[in-house]
Amino acid sequence: MPWSFSDLILLMGTNPLPNYVVAKYFILENKFLQRIWIIHSEEKANINQAETKKLAENLKLIIEMEQNDYSRRVRIKLIPLSDISSARQIMKDIEEKLTDGIKGEANFSSCHLNYTGGTKAMAVHVYRKLEQELSHNCTFSYLSGRDFKLKDDLEGAVTRDLRDKINIGLDTLMKLHGYKKSNEQDNPNWPCVLDKFTEIIAQGKLKEYLQWVNKFVSAKYYNEKGFIKKTSSFLAHNQLLDQDGNINKLKLIELQNNFRKETPEFIIELLKEIPEEHSLLIGGELWTPAPKLPNKDFIYRLGAAVKDFLHGKWLEAYVQEIVTDNIERINQEEKRCISVTGNWEIKKIGQTKPFELDVIMLNGYQVVGISVTTSGNESVCKEKGFEVLHRVNQVGGDEGKAILVTCLEKPKRDTLAGELRLISGSTGDKLEVLGTEELPPDKLWKKVSRHIWGEVK
Repeated sequence: MPWSFSDLILLMGTNPLPNYVVAKYFILENKFLQRIWIIHSEEKANINQAETKKLAENLKLIIEMEQNDYSRRVRIKLIPLSDISSARQIMKDIEEKLTDGIKGEANFSSCHLNYTGGTKAMAVHVYRKLEQELSHNCTFSYLSGRDFKLKDDLEGAVTRDLRDKINIGLDTLMKLHGYKKSNEQDNPNWPCVLDKFTEIIAQGKLKEYLQWVNKFVSAKYYNEKGFIKKTSSFLAHNQLLDQDGNINKLKLIELQNNFRKETPEFIIELLKEIPEEHSLLIGGELWTPAPKLPNKDFIYRLGAAVKDFLHGKWLEAYVQEIVTDNIERINQEEKRCISVTGNWEIKKIGQTKPFELDVIMLNGYQVVGISVTTSGNESVCKEKGFEVLHRVNQVGGDEGKAILVTCLEKPKRDTLAGELRLISGSTGDKLEVLGTEELPPDKLWKKVSRHIWGEVK
């Protein structure tokens, strides 16, 4: 559909992403576009009204920065609404701050309202006022969260799936929401270890591995305060010191015997694949620190392997690897630009408490958040499920998809999925919960792919 309007009007709600998509689409497709007007709310404590001005400013800044790549520049103006709960005040503000201004522009031809964002009251009353003031000089549309198409009020769908046309980088997405990266720590790059986990899953031994982690690793490397970070604390916790502060050889032999007794051979083979500088093993035996080993050396050796990887990060790295490999194939075959990133810790600018995103996929502009847990505690799994749903809604809006990958077996997995959907009000279209049966690579990708595209890619 050829577009020829001079002015685009957007309504800013709590999620600026749809407005970014619409603005970028029309900048690319409408060579006659001169101005974008972003309508936002002002903060009003006496009427309990949240302010969306900062989100509007973020959108304005990003569009202006991206326009450096275009041959022309579109001006962007912000229009504040003083009371978004009052129809009369909304229409008054629109007349005084928007329609009078549009009609005063020398090169005004017609305007277009995309009412995807904002509140229902904003959409209804801005729509009504534009109809009254500009009559046949205004058209209307919304961005569908179901099929990702732009829907014109008269023409219906006027685009194909915009995920194929509009891409957004993770950095830009976070800036749009006013977030910043507070930490990024890559998972260890241990492909041989991940191969061993793939074998463990294929052989149906994952439950046995998780039991070993809970029984042996948690008992030997953790105390009531969590992961042990000091050499002396580790030795004392495992009663390896004699009265003179030297290694008690009998206790050490006992620890080694317990390790061999409690550790299946397939886990020994897995541990052998961990690089030596981070290994729990030395010469096939359990490594124990010398009494005077500096704490930093103790943490360097065991922190990545025990505290993070073996205790759960392996599943995050495993899922990310499977998703990344398949996305690279799709990008190559279909000439797409889908990105996969993992392990981001993000916080709102001006706030202190961060949140973590395990695996994030950006399918064009659609956000797919994947949360991963090896915990067998259903409360922990439920909390992770609510968290990923909340974060996906927060940064991806209605178009976002959430996936929770667990190590729960089918009955518990199904119960958890039902509870999450019931309590959160989400549907299977929004949230997918996976368990041990879906962890083999082909099955995992099949579930992820269907959840995103409705088909296996």
